[in-house]
Amino acid sequence: MSAQPDQLAQLGAPAYVRHAKLKEWVAQMAALAKPERIYWCDGTDEEYNRLMAGMCATGMLKKVAKRPNSYLALSDPQDVA
Repeated sequence: MSAQPDQLAQLGAPAYVRHAKLKEWVAQMAALAKPERIYWCDGTDEEYNRLMAGMCATGMLKKVAKRPNSYLALSDPQDVA
């Protein structure tokens, strides 16, 4: 199964993503999963800080005061196996 040109265009891949087969694979997975949006990670410290701050703001994570760069993640009490 090969990605169509319009699928590749909808990926919004940043300029640093040049690997054609990677973009095609992401397009194929997006066609199957139909995500609301696709986020391309760049691995920068800025991105990490933004993601951590966002998760803390939603309550998904809590910053551990006694340990720098440490976070506590708890499962939802309603989420039982």
